[in-house]
Amino acid sequence: YAGKEAVHMLQSRVQSHVAAHRRVDPDVALCEELRTATWPTGRVLCGGEILTYGWDVYNEQCAKLTPRFIMQPKTTEDVQKAVRFAKNNNLNISFRGQGHTYNCAAFQQNSLNLDLRTMGSTVTTRKIGEDTLAILSPGSTFQTIKDTISSQLSFTHGTCPTVGVMGFHLHGGWGATTDTWANESIVQMEVVTADGALHTLNAESTGEEAQLWNAMRVAGSSFGIVTELTIRLFNRRERPYLVLPVLNDFDFLLSKVPNGAAFGWVGLARWDKVFYPQSTVLGHGWILQIVLNDLYPWTLTSALSWVFFNGIQLAFSYFAQIPPNIPTNAETWLNGLYPFQDSAVFTRFYPLSDIRDKAKLLESFLSQHVDNCRYNLGPLQGESARLPLVTVECNTLQTAALLKDFVRQNSAVLLPDKPGSGYINLPLDDTSTYREAYFPQYDELAAIKCLWDPSDLFYSRVGIHPEGCSGS
Repeated sequence: YAGKEAVHMLQSRVQSHVAAHRRVDPDVALCEELRTATWPTGRVLCGGEILTYGWDVYNEQCAKLTPRFIMQPKTTEDVQKAVRFAKNNNLNISFRGQGHTYNCAAFQQNSLNLDLRTMGSTVTTRKIGEDTLAILSPGSTFQTIKDTISSQLSFTHGTCPTVGVMGFHLHGGWGATTDTWANESIVQMEVVTADGALHTLNAESTGEEAQLWNAMRVAGSSFGIVTELTIRLFNRRERPYLVLPVLNDFDFLLSKVPNGAAFGWVGLARWDKVFYPQSTVLGHGWILQIVLNDLYPWTLTSALSWVFFNGIQLAFSYFAQIPPNIPTNAETWLNGLYPFQDSAVFTRFYPLSDIRDKAKLLESFLSQHVDNCRYNLGPLQGESARLPLVTVECNTLQTAALLKDFVRQNSAVLLPDKPGSGYINLPLDDTSTYREAYFPQYDELAAIKCLWDPSDLFYSRVGIHPEGCSGS
């Protein structure tokens, strides 16, 4: 009897302690409410559990934006319940896929963060007439698509295989081996909006849903959460891609790179920290990037002939110094060289007639900071409707600050705020100064935001905000 009474007293004390804790910390009650609402499929992390969360992000600065709750949904219904929960409890909501983000737009301090990777990474293909469609889950990456589709098919993608396809497609999506944007291939999506409703959007959507369809393919993260994305694949093989270490200096190479060539496209890159991790920089450190039109022997022969006849010196005698895992498609993520502690990028698109002057100016910055910055020009794609780009990325807080100062000091040449010149995943800054560089149609998008998310539940620093509408 004494033992039972002792147990009863202990249970009473525990219950009193829990009740008192709930009165002091409302997050405990909210956490249990969210767990109950999404049971048994969703998993919710609260309090100290968040400290054990594996961030897996490209920019470690993102891991400092500690959310109030983290939810790992398994189903679309879990996402809908989480959105309604956030709205009913006046919580900000953020959501991430693979976390390959420079600006941490997928994370927000003290928010309810949804880790959509737990919804799976499956890729399913379906044939409709002459078209092959790929149906993508939120956790899908470039690599999972490549591993699933036929080698006779291709799609627009970047170089790092671990990049998530959702954020890439919903905000434009630039790739070196195609001359179209990734968002041009989207044919349908399932979207959870700020009221928790699920919408199927495609080119046949009408009324306000048609407006949402347009907005989702430009600034998707500001308007809803995509739980399924369908894209149209190209009925052709992936264009071959050559990565050639060369000994020539930048000025010489820039003078030789053509706007376009019969064999394909040519670009330049330098990234000493990744391409030469053993500090065995070859020549001036430059890499010649050639995207071939096809796999025919004549095409490869034509490209190599162009290299030799233009006096470009390949590092033949130095190949033994190149690490055996020199990347052909940024495999260095898998080799353990990522993530960087900090990442900041300036990427802009310029007409072919102007890009060489901009490229030369930005190279002058890189030459002083090669230990902590990388550079990429093109590849230049001839008369493609999609303008060529030039990129400088720096991976320390100090060089990031210097890069921003350099761009501001040379703004008359670099035009950092020119409408339509930027890429949303690679911002110079998150202030309104540059928003039209990412979104030249910002006012139109803000009006659509008023229709679908007037309270800015899907807030993103570099996204679209409801301005001038009731309830904003």
